[in-house]
Amino acid sequence: MTLTEYIRDIGQAKFAQMIGVSKSQVWKYQTYVEVPRPQIARKIKMLTLGLVDYKDIYDPYFDHHEKDAGQLQFGIDPNL
Repeated sequence: MTLTEYIRDIGQAKFAQMIGVSKSQVWKYQTYVEVPRPQIARKIKMLTLGLVDYKDIYDPYFDHHEKDAGQLQFGIDPNL
């Protein structure tokens, strides 16, 4: 399960409280503006009992940004 899916399922406020960050910080994680620091990622993995692991946290973030970079660099229409 990706981090974004997990946050959607339990809600931003509950997730923020669970890991000890602000709701606005959770929004940044959920929308790929930022990625959790390694210490926070470890906490997420532990608190979700491995349901969300490092791959679920970091791969979607990098995939999102690589997709955006490719579209800008090559002028690719994502709707094609």
